[in-house]
Amino acid sequence: DHLSVRAQLGLHNAPVIMFLGSFQMWHGIDRLVESLALVLQKIPAAKLLLVGDGPARTVVEQKIAELGVAEAVVITGFVPHIRVPKMLATADVVAVPYPHLPKELWFSPLKLYEYMAASKAIVASKAGQIAEVIQDGHTGILVEPGDVNEFAQAIIRLLKDPAARKQLGQN
Repeated sequence: DHLSVRAQLGLHNAPVIMFLGSFQMWHGIDRLVESLALVLQKIPAAKLLLVGDGPARTVVEQKIAELGVAEAVVITGFVPHIRVPKMLATADVVAVPYPHLPKELWFSPLKLYEYMAASKAIVASKAGQIAEVIQDGHTGILVEPGDVNEFAQAIIRLLKDPAARKQLGQN
Protein backbone atom coordinates (compact mmCIF):
# COMPACT_ATOMS: atom_id res chain seq x y z
CA ASP A 1 0.00 0.00 0.00
CA HIS A 2 1.02 3.65 -0.13
CA LEU A 3 2.46 3.53 3.40
CA SER A 4 5.02 0.92 2.40
CA VAL A 5 5.88 2.97 -0.70
CA ARG A 6 6.31 6.00 1.58
CA ALA A 7 8.58 3.96 3.86
CA GLN A 8 10.68 2.65 0.95
CA LEU A 9 11.16 6.21 -0.30
CA GLY A 10 12.00 7.51 3.19
CA LEU A 11 8.93 9.80 3.20
CA HIS A 12 7.10 8.24 6.18
CA ASN A 13 4.56 10.76 7.55
CA ALA A 14 5.92 13.81 5.73
CA PRO A 15 3.62 16.05 3.70
CA VAL A 16 4.48 15.09 0.10
CA ILE A 17 4.49 17.31 -2.98
CA MET A 18 4.87 15.28 -6.16
CA PHE A 19 5.86 15.88 -9.75
CA LEU A 20 5.49 13.09 -12.29
CA GLY A 21 6.95 13.06 -15.76
CA SER A 22 9.95 13.11 -18.03
CA PHE A 23 12.27 15.85 -16.80
CA GLN A 24 12.20 18.41 -19.62
CA MET A 25 13.50 21.96 -19.34
CA TRP A 26 10.03 23.30 -20.09
CA HIS A 27 8.50 21.42 -17.17
CA GLY A 28 9.79 24.03 -14.73
CA ILE A 29 11.00 21.47 -12.17
CA ASP A 30 13.87 23.81 -11.21
CA ARG A 31 11.26 26.43 -10.31
CA LEU A 32 9.36 23.81 -8.31
CA VAL A 33 12.56 23.21 -6.31
CA GLU A 34 12.74 26.98 -5.67
CA SER A 35 9.13 26.86 -4.47
CA LEU A 36 10.03 23.94 -2.20
CA ALA A 37 12.70 26.05 -0.48
CA LEU A 38 9.93 28.57 0.42
CA VAL A 39 7.53 25.82 1.50
CA LEU A 40 10.19 24.41 3.86
CA GLN A 41 10.37 27.74 5.70
CA LYS A 42 6.74 27.22 6.75
CA ILE A 43 6.49 23.42 6.68
CA PRO A 44 9.97 22.05 7.47
CA ALA A 45 8.82 18.42 7.25
CA ALA A 46 7.63 18.73 3.63
CA LYS A 47 9.17 16.48 0.97
CA LEU A 48 9.30 16.82 -2.78
CA LEU A 49 8.93 13.53 -4.65
CA LEU A 50 10.15 13.79 -8.25
CA VAL A 51 9.03 10.72 -10.17
CA GLY A 52 10.82 10.26 -13.47
CA ASP A 53 14.00 11.16 -15.26
CA GLY A 54 15.12 13.08 -18.29
CA PRO A 55 17.38 15.71 -19.83
CA ALA A 56 16.65 18.38 -17.19
CA ARG A 57 17.69 16.15 -14.28
CA THR A 58 21.21 17.64 -14.05
CA VAL A 59 19.83 21.19 -13.88
CA VAL A 60 17.30 20.08 -11.25
CA GLU A 61 20.03 18.40 -9.17
CA GLN A 62 22.20 21.53 -9.40
CA LYS A 63 19.28 23.65 -8.18
CA ILE A 64 18.66 21.24 -5.27
CA ALA A 65 22.33 21.47 -4.25
CA GLU A 66 22.46 25.25 -4.71
CA LEU A 67 19.41 25.76 -2.46
CA GLY A 68 20.54 23.15 0.08
CA VAL A 69 17.25 21.24 -0.01
CA ALA A 70 18.63 17.76 -0.81
CA GLU A 71 17.30 16.37 2.49
CA ALA A 72 13.78 17.24 1.37
CA VAL A 73 13.91 15.85 -2.17
CA VAL A 74 13.54 12.29 -3.43
CA ILE A 75 14.18 11.60 -7.12
CA THR A 76 13.01 8.12 -8.06
CA GLY A 77 14.45 7.98 -11.56
CA PHE A 78 12.39 6.27 -14.24
CA VAL A 79 9.36 4.40 -12.88
CA PRO A 80 7.40 1.90 -15.00
CA HIS A 81 3.89 3.15 -15.70
CA ILE A 82 2.33 0.28 -13.76
CA ARG A 83 3.90 1.70 -10.56
CA VAL A 84 2.70 5.27 -11.12
CA PRO A 85 -0.63 4.84 -9.26
CA LYS A 86 1.26 3.64 -6.15
CA MET A 87 3.53 6.69 -6.38
CA LEU A 88 0.53 8.99 -6.82
CA ALA A 89 -1.10 7.45 -3.74
CA THR A 90 1.76 8.81 -1.60
CA ALA A 91 1.24 12.43 -2.72
CA ASP A 92 -0.63 15.08 -0.73
CA VAL A 93 -0.28 17.73 -3.43
CA VAL A 94 0.71 17.27 -7.08
CA ALA A 95 2.45 19.94 -9.11
CA VAL A 96 2.40 21.11 -12.73
CA PRO A 97 5.02 23.89 -12.49
CA TYR A 98 5.37 24.85 -16.16
CA PRO A 99 6.97 28.23 -16.81
CA HIS A 100 5.63 30.70 -19.38
CA LEU A 101 5.42 28.70 -22.57
CA PRO A 102 5.60 29.98 -26.12
CA LYS A 103 2.16 29.73 -27.72
CA GLU A 104 3.38 27.27 -30.34
CA LEU A 105 4.23 24.73 -27.64
CA TRP A 106 0.85 23.02 -27.79
CA PHE A 107 0.54 20.03 -25.55
CA SER A 108 -2.03 17.99 -23.69
CA PRO A 109 -0.56 17.52 -20.23
CA LEU A 110 -1.30 13.85 -19.67
CA LYS A 111 -0.02 14.09 -16.10
CA LEU A 112 -2.95 16.41 -15.34
CA TYR A 113 -5.39 13.66 -16.22
CA GLU A 114 -3.38 11.11 -14.25
CA TYR A 115 -3.39 13.45 -11.24
CA MET A 116 -7.14 14.01 -11.62
CA ALA A 117 -7.84 10.29 -12.01
CA ALA A 118 -5.99 9.73 -8.73
CA SER A 119 -8.17 12.39 -7.02
CA LYS A 120 -5.19 14.54 -6.07
CA ALA A 121 -5.12 18.23 -5.17
CA ILE A 122 -3.32 19.95 -8.04
CA VAL A 123 -1.28 23.15 -8.08
CA ALA A 124 -0.64 24.14 -11.68
CA SER A 125 0.70 26.99 -13.78
CA LYS A 126 -1.79 28.72 -16.05
CA ALA A 127 0.32 27.66 -19.05
CA GLY A 128 -0.80 26.26 -22.38
CA GLN A 129 -4.18 24.53 -22.14
CA ILE A 130 -3.91 23.86 -18.41
CA ALA A 131 -6.33 26.70 -17.62
CA GLU A 132 -8.90 24.98 -19.84
CA VAL A 133 -8.58 21.72 -17.94
CA ILE A 134 -8.31 22.97 -14.35
CA GLN A 135 -11.02 25.16 -12.85
CA ASP A 136 -9.23 27.40 -10.37
CA GLY A 137 -10.38 26.75 -6.81
CA HIS A 138 -12.60 23.88 -7.93
CA THR A 139 -10.46 21.15 -9.47
CA GLY A 140 -7.10 22.66 -8.57
CA ILE A 141 -5.26 25.89 -7.86
CA LEU A 142 -3.90 27.85 -10.81
CA VAL A 143 -0.93 30.19 -10.41
CA GLU A 144 0.92 32.53 -12.74
CA PRO A 145 3.54 30.61 -14.72
CA GLY A 146 7.03 31.06 -13.30
CA ASP A 147 5.80 32.70 -10.07
CA VAL A 148 7.79 30.69 -7.55
CA ASN A 149 6.35 32.50 -4.54
CA GLU A 150 2.71 32.14 -5.60
CA PHE A 151 3.30 28.45 -6.34
CA ALA A 152 4.82 27.95 -2.88
CA GLN A 153 1.92 29.77 -1.18
CA ALA A 154 -0.63 27.55 -2.95
CA ILE A 155 1.25 24.41 -1.86
CA ILE A 156 1.52 25.65 1.74
CA ARG A 157 -2.20 26.46 1.79
CA LEU A 158 -3.10 22.95 0.62
CA LEU A 159 -0.61 21.14 2.86
CA LYS A 160 -2.11 22.96 5.85
CA ASP A 161 -5.70 22.20 4.81
CA PRO A 162 -6.51 18.49 4.41
CA ALA A 163 -10.21 19.25 3.84
CA ALA A 164 -9.43 21.56 0.90
CA ARG A 165 -7.04 18.94 -0.55
CA LYS A 166 -9.72 16.30 -0.31
CA GLN A 167 -12.38 18.53 -1.85
CA LEU A 168 -10.19 19.58 -4.80
CA GLY A 169 -9.20 15.96 -5.34
CA GLN A 170 -12.81 14.77 -5.30
CA ASN A 171 -13.90 17.54 -7.65
